[in-house]
Amino acid sequence: MTLVRAISAVFVLALIAACDVMPADSFRDPGAPISATTRFDPTAFSGRWSIEAAFANDALAAPKGTLDFAYDPARERITHGGKTFTIPRPGVLAPNDPNAAKLVVMWVDADFRTAAIGTSDGTFGAIINRGAALSDDRLKAATEILEFYGWDTSKLIEVKT
Repeated sequence: MTLVRAISAVFVLALIAACDVMPADSFRDPGAPISATTRFDPTAFSGRWSIEAAFANDALAAPKGTLDFAYDPARERITHGGKTFTIPRPGVLAPNDPNAAKLVVMWVDADFRTAAIGTSDGTFGAIINRGAALSDDRLKAATEILEFYGWDTSKLIEVKT
């Protein structure tokens, strides 16, 4: 095998390994990019959030439509529902289970009242809010972010708490 073929083979294998295979129950286009907000702050993100709209309801969603996040600055981890997430980069919450999808905070408003979140595999996505009622402008911004990252917002449903 020539050096060029060997390098080509390694490159192809690396590309295959880097590709995320989206499950059949994904709510987003697997070819679309997904990115986390750079304004993410784990301390500001901590607390109780109400799920206002969602694509799916899985283990991340509490029965009454709330998500509780607690940041441990000493360990640089966030916990939710007994699960621990590391923060490899701002806005990306990586579960301890290597087979589980990362939770991505794609957008959060300046005051950390509303956020668009979803798993990297597209099986869970939501618009979450806390404090006062969700305003139309923040709902529109969160929905547009989800669309930008390839989510099928026609399947976004309002969650009654």
